[in-house]
Amino acid sequence: IFSTHISALVQYKESKKFRLKEPADTQVELFHFSEHECLDMRKLDEAINENEHAHASVLLLATSQSSYLWFDPEHSPRNVELCTTLQRRLGGRINFVVCPTTQSARGICKELNKAEVFGSFLSGPIEVDEWEFDPNLSWNHACVKSLISDAPHEPAMIHTGRQSCSCDSRCLGGIVTRMLMFLVCV
Repeated sequence: IFSTHISALVQYKESKKFRLKEPADTQVELFHFSEHECLDMRKLDEAINENEHAHASVLLLATSQSSYLWFDPEHSPRNVELCTTLQRRLGGRINFVVCPTTQSARGICKELNKAEVFGSFLSGPIEVDEWEFDPNLSWNHACVKSLISDAPHEPAMIHTGRQSCSCDSRCLGGIVTRMLMFLVCV
């Protein structure tokens, strides 16, 4: 399970919706990432390589109109990178879970033009669910693993004119990989 919100990760794992969907003996790992920091793809690869039948749930927080930009490379570059990698590595075994965080955001799954918002990420057997969580609840975060890279990070402009991660090979292989990711995602 992947999210930019640590409490959402823990709450979703403990939720009735998740427990009804997954067998009780399912091994579950929780991964936190940030839109402002490089992804540590080595950690992601290790987690995927541990289980050839792995599947992923990506929690997408819905707070306002900008919530609909989850797959916009300029607004949510790390989410796009993560989901592109998961889609490629897991053969489409991804479940997207929209998590409204405000009263006005409730029910947005019904109103979303999923083809427009999710684009190519909806190909194959991919599901989109909605699950409500309380961002004010506090949970034990000890079981959450970080996908935030330890590599220093300074944004740089690349030939596409978009902001890019210019980190070394520990963070997505530097600018070359970022350019390739934009070629895939645009």
